[in-house]
Amino acid sequence: MTVYINGVAVAVAPAPHSATHEDIGSDEVGVAALSGLLADDQHVLDAEVTAVAIPLAQKAAASGVASLDASSVVVQAAVKSKALSASRDMTAASGAVSYASVGFQPTAYRIHARHSNLLDWSDSHLDSGGVGAGVGLYNGGTVLGVFDATIIIYLQTAGSVLQRAGHTSFDADGITLTYTKVGSPTGTGTLIFMFFK
Repeated sequence: MTVYINGVAVAVAPAPHSATHEDIGSDEVGVAALSGLLADDQHVLDAEVTAVAIPLAQKAAASGVASLDASSVVVQAAVKSKALSASRDMTAASGAVSYASVGFQPTAYRIHARHSNLLDWSDSHLDSGGVGAGVGLYNGGTVLGVFDATIIIYLQTAGSVLQRAGHTSFDADGITLTYTKVGSPTGTGTLIFMFFK
């Protein structure tokens, strides 16, 4: 390249301009105050990730939030669960029954109900948003049925002889179901719950 100094042509072999701005160059350029994304991927220090992730995880666990998303960091809190078993006297009258001793207020549950004749059963689930469904074998083990979220337990041993239950509430330490007795059912229903939060 030719450069003119005071009208005199001087041949110069220039160094690349960027060489003076690179790391350890004489005129290094800093990008700390700039906004936007850099063209090249940047290295993130483990200490920076830890400084963000640990407080988010502690906050999520303390608040019982299932997940917390902040600055594209997702922290999953532990899911609580507990299994309980109970029974239902098939001759019992219609009415509300509370199932407690869960140890927390559940936000979802699954229940398997089985009649003592070992032929009739139902298996249902429900969450606190009202999303749920169930399936069961009933009428002496001869009919397979599918239920919506309004039926949690369905134990029908014959035609119009049954106990069914619908969800009433999520309680501080469990749930409440409301049973409807139809006809004169006999025997016992075995109930196996799995509660989640």
